[in-house]
Amino acid sequence: MAARRGARALYLEGGTHEIEADYAVRGIGGDPTRIEVVYDRQRPERAICSLAASTLLWRTVGVTLAGGLLLSLAFIMMPLQLILLLLSG
Repeated sequence: MAARRGARALYLEGGTHEIEADYAVRGIGGDPTRIEVVYDRQRPERAICSLAASTLLWRTVGVTLAGGLLLSLAFIMMPLQLILLLLSG
């Protein structure tokens, strides 16, 4: 399981907001204990941690390549299984 870091925001109104950060989130100014969090002021319960563009790029490439490989394999296996079924009967 991937390691995750947590963050807690304290508001002037007295409320707190806990955020479970992604393991790939970068620290602010090189400090690993501080992370950048972006949230909507209208809906403070919805918050996300900012990820580096390279992290998002590598995740997208990984999903695309793995998904494309599995989809290609499925398109190859379907006709092959149909041919084997016809030859066995």
